[in-house]
Amino acid sequence: LDAFQALRLLSTRGHYSIDIIIGWYMAVNVSNYAGRLGRYYSRGTTFHDIMPTNAEEAFETVTGVADMR
Repeated sequence: LDAFQALRLLSTRGHYSIDIIIGWYMAVNVSNYAGRLGRYYSRGTTFHDIMPTNAEEAFETVTGVADMR
């Protein structure tokens, strides 16, 4: 199906061939490494370990501001 989409885009001048080649390269190579990196860093943790425990901790995580008392 993706090959037909690429052929349609090239035939209707929706994209240039370099766009499709670079898009394919990024999808195959970069996303593969990103997935492996994510699996590497997520070993040994659960969803509950990552989630903040209260509203203040969630706010500090999102904003990057911590209350230093």
